[in-house]
Amino acid sequence: MVYVTSWDDFVERSVQLFRADPESTRYTMKYRHCDGRLVLKVTDNRECLKFKTDQAQDAKKMEKLNNIFFTLMSRGPEADISEVTGKEQMEDQPTFLCQEIDGKKPFITFIIVYRDWLPLANEQSSSFVPIAVPQLWISKLAVAGHQFNAEKTHCNDSIGNVWTASAHIITAIIGSGVLSLAWGVAQLGWVAGVSTLVVFSLITLYTSNLLADCYRSPDPVTGKRHYSYTDAVKQNLGGTKYVACWIFQYANLWGMIIGYTITASISMVAIQKSNCFHMRGHESPCRFSNNPYMIGLGIVEIFLSQIRNFHKLSMLSIVAAIMSFGYSSIGMGLAFAKVVSGEGKRTRLAGTEVGIDLSAAEKTWRMFSALGDIAFAFSYSQLLIEIQDTLKSTKPENMVMKKANVMAVSTTTIFYLMCGCFGYAGFGNNAPGNLLTGFGFYEPFWLVILANVFIVVHLVGAYQVFSQPIFSAFESWASERWPKFKFVTGEYPVHINKKIKFDVNFLRLIWRTLFVIVSTILAMAVPFFNDLLAFLGALGFWPLTVFFPVEMYITQKRVRRWTCMWIWLQIMSVGCFLVGLAAACGSIQGLSKGLRAYKPFEVKE
Repeated sequence: MVYVTSWDDFVERSVQLFRADPESTRYTMKYRHCDGRLVLKVTDNRECLKFKTDQAQDAKKMEKLNNIFFTLMSRGPEADISEVTGKEQMEDQPTFLCQEIDGKKPFITFIIVYRDWLPLANEQSSSFVPIAVPQLWISKLAVAGHQFNAEKTHCNDSIGNVWTASAHIITAIIGSGVLSLAWGVAQLGWVAGVSTLVVFSLITLYTSNLLADCYRSPDPVTGKRHYSYTDAVKQNLGGTKYVACWIFQYANLWGMIIGYTITASISMVAIQKSNCFHMRGHESPCRFSNNPYMIGLGIVEIFLSQIRNFHKLSMLSIVAAIMSFGYSSIGMGLAFAKVVSGEGKRTRLAGTEVGIDLSAAEKTWRMFSALGDIAFAFSYSQLLIEIQDTLKSTKPENMVMKKANVMAVSTTTIFYLMCGCFGYAGFGNNAPGNLLTGFGFYEPFWLVILANVFIVVHLVGAYQVFSQPIFSAFESWASERWPKFKFVTGEYPVHINKKIKFDVNFLRLIWRTLFVIVSTILAMAVPFFNDLLAFLGALGFWPLTVFFPVEMYITQKRVRRWTCMWIWLQIMSVGCFLVGLAAACGSIQGLSKGLRAYKPFEVKE
């Protein structure tokens, strides 16, 4: 029994084995979830060839091998296989499903299939040939006659469900920005503030459900899978729109990562400041540098970034989601206590009042910024396809994802409304930009410290949720570009003890480490990056959350121009574009202020 390290050698030797003895040669696959590894085996009872992989991108290679064997079986052992490229239509490809069987996740088993079941059978074929077919096919073959289930090869660690998907979404949506919603409501007032929160939650839910149907195309249930947002756009829209989506998505994701580094360091400094104020009094000059905390966070993220892919992040996302509920509840509870104790400040239906301290122009800029902040607070479309790809295939992924969208967006909206409204009622028109790190509260100091600890833990998890699509995109490109380079594709097992074992890939280790280091340096060098992030968010909100989902839906469903549905989708798209444009104008003002006082690597809170 030999493990063949080169895929090309494995295919060549497997074909030779089949041609030498087609009656005895067997081809099987075995997948064990606990190892996250797929093993392919070809044997003729005398020689056994094996190939193992844990890379999702190897699915395309397996498609090619399956097509080769189907060609040899249907046309004879000496058939020409040069035309087999692995890019045939889905209807001609077999399916390999990593699903539960009887509620468990066992090895995937394969059986002998009689050749007269195959659509490619001919009179010269022998009565049967042992080939690899999942056990789950048998009922489908019996019902469908001579048709295979048309699903693309997808054998990875997809074990997610509606709850893990909801946790990923909540981790992506609810950031420490939830604590600034009181400021946003204060700028817009009770009527416009609450209405904006509700409207954008409904828009986000609607466009997210449209995007969930685009995970597969052309059919949302049986069509070809797309493993990333950009893949879906490329398949449905192609060309220039694909390039624009690629730029918007990854610029937005990287911007969020750098912004989270800054925000987490602010919360860590807030913990130190809270303790300082408690010990020395509220008037003490407690100022501390953010840089040591950014470096510390970067070291932690270097280790966490070695988590292989999105499928392994479920537990981290669940913990991060719990943390987000924790600090949101603390901020909301403290504001509510301030209201019921009679210490609430004056509020207005129209928000902050124009007067001596606030000009009409400044009021307008603030309203634009608040409008954009609320719209961006619900955005997670740039991660939706990647999250949906973690779901099991036992049920239609689009239906499960829509349930997760409803659960996550509804929960988030309730928390947003309570945090924004209670915060505004407690602090009035002078609501701080952040109830906790902005020290809307000094006491009880231990509760403020606990809330900031929750923020840090949440942002540590959110950092990984936003970085995994970037890691995956680069590593998939590198694997396709240099498939035989061991530095790129090689996996080296490391065993610390019987329970702790993992694989090391040198590209993953070095590239992800460098990515975290560069992101940390940029966070330290650009102290006003949150203003830049607001600008990036303003530019990315409309295309990623609204435009591309709408255009893909129109293409997939073939919605005709000037129908009621087409007109509604265009009105929604144009309206969100105007909101993004207004928010971009508001963020430019913040950028200009930051540039005037710019001092790199000198950040003190």
